[in-house]
Order: sequence, then structure tokens, then C-alpha cells
Amino acid sequence: MAHSRIDFSASLTQDSDEVQEMFCEHCDKHGKQYVPVEGFCEECFDYLCVTCLKFHKRYMDSHTIKDKDNMPQDFCQEKCSIHQDELVKFYCQDCKKLTCTKCKIQNHWSCSRVSYLPALVPGIENSQEIKELTENLDEIMKDLENTEKHVYINMNNVASQETKILDKVTKKKKEILLVFEKHQKEIIQDFEKEIEEILKRLKQGKKEKIEKIQENQRKVEKLLNNEENEIKKKIEIIKKNDEKILKTIAEETSKMKTKLNTISTELVHHQGTDRRCQLFIVMKKGQEIIEQLKPDADKHCKNNSIHFYKVDAQLLNRIEDFPTFKKFF
Repeated sequence: MAHSRIDFSASLTQDSDEVQEMFCEHCDKHGKQYVPVEGFCEECFDYLCVTCLKFHKRYMDSHTIKDKDNMPQDFCQEKCSIHQDELVKFYCQDCKKLTCTKCKIQNHWSCSRVSYLPALVPGIENSQEIKELTENLDEIMKDLENTEKHVYINMNNVASQETKILDKVTKKKKEILLVFEKHQKEIIQDFEKEIEEILKRLKQGKKEKIEKIQENQRKVEKLLNNEENEIKKKIEIIKKNDEKILKTIAEETSKMKTKLNTISTELVHHQGTDRRCQLFIVMKKGQEIIEQLKPDADKHCKNNSIHFYKVDAQLLNRIEDFPTFKKFF
């Protein structure tokens, strides 16, 4: 295996015609030295320098060696996620996994379709598979953007709903209290008409009735305040739950978009290069990410909803059923 002096995984803005120089894998692995490659072993799939090539021919004389001019030029720098000192060289079509030489021996020895990457990638930049991957990326990106847009709409609705429902409760409370004030004024007017006939009794009766009405009004105000506070508490709980869910959806949606944008950027970049192995790896990673994200994206889209508040028109009925309401009114 060989390494490049250029770290392509750290930069996606390199020129497509940049010339990459191969270095001997064995020297890099065992001595951390970058020694130019002079040949390639078709059995071991390794790029070798002059010295390593000499020993390889001596101890592996049956292996086929390609010289520097005829060795494979389409290579990649992707590191194995399990064996950090190994490069990805193969793709197992049975397991749908990218593998290094060690993984191939340890985990895919029984698989029947393990292929060397350069043998799989010719023409991949124009393949149906990468076309479908690009379409899937676009589709899930649109779904996530719509979900994200809906999240912010619902967040605004949560805030506006709270204001509207509390305004409605306050308005209803004022209407009920106005009823008390109206009846109180009517009673006072009636008492004033009778004052001349039964002055003492009416004065005493007026005072008692007004005190009772005022007492009832205080009780009703207390009842209304309790109702209003309960409604506020319920609205606050629902609002916090909705905002928490929407915030989570927004954060998860943003993370998924970031992953998809990264894959899309890598696909676009590598389609403009002749590094088909790297393009194949990015394509497979993209398919795997889509399979992982699609259920969550669908779930977030489905769960992207809020509660709509409603106040039952029962406040006035409850007040009219108050024990002393009809007695005095």
C-alpha cells in the first residue's frame, strides 16, 4: 500500500489536475519515511520502493510486479477506520463495506465478492449509482429544509398562540366583571326609587345587598383569577414541550443537513477529478448516511407539529351557576 504527501481528506478545494506522488507503504508504516514508489505487486496490492521491491522479488518470486510506468495510478488516501495504519483498498459487495488488507483477511475471508477498488471504479463518475445517490441527497436535503422551515413557522405560532389565548381569557374575564358592575348599578338605582317609602329598611337592605354583591364579586374575581392562572400554567407546559421538541428537530435537522452537504460537496469535487476510487468511497459513504438519516428525517417531518390551544366557553356558565348569583340578580 502507498501514501500521498497530500492530505486530500482535509481539503476539498484542490485542483482537479494536481499530480499526486506515491510513496512506499512499508517504509511509511515501519519507519515513517516517505520513499518514492518504483513498482506495484499485483498479488499483494502494495506499492513498493526500490529497496522493498528488491526484497519482495527475492521472497515472493512468484508474484507479478508492475513497474512505475505500468502500475495502477488510480489510488486513494482513505484510512481504514479499524486499522489506522492501513489504507482502504477493497470493497466487499456482500457486506457492502470498504476494507483494508487486514480487514479483508480477518472479516471478509468467507465473502465471495471482495474486489480491488481500481477494478470497480472505471466510469463511476457517470454511473447510474452515483446519479441515484445525488438524487437521493437532493431529495432528503429538500425534505430537511422543508422540515426546518416548518419548525420555525411552528415556533412563531407557539409564541403567537400564547398571546392570543391569554388576551382572550383576559377579555372574557373583563366581560364577566362588567356583568357584575351592571347588575350592581341596577340594584342601586332600584333602591334609590324606594328610599322615600321605606327609607330606614331600604338603607339597611341596600347596604346588606351591596355588601353581599361585593363579596360575591370578590369570590368571582378570585375564581376567575384561579381559572386564568391554571390556563397560563397549562399553556406554559404545552408551550415548553412544543418548543423543546421543535428545538430538537431544528438541531437534528441542521446536523443532518451538514452531513449531507459534506457528502454532496465531496461528490461534486471528486466527479471533477480522475480519482475514481475516492469517488467510489464517498458514494458508498453517502448511501450509508442516507440510509441512516432517512428514518430520522421522516420522523422529524412527521413530528414537526404543535398543539393548538382552545378555551371552552364555560367561564360565564360557571359564574351564572354561582350559588348567590341568581338570588341577587
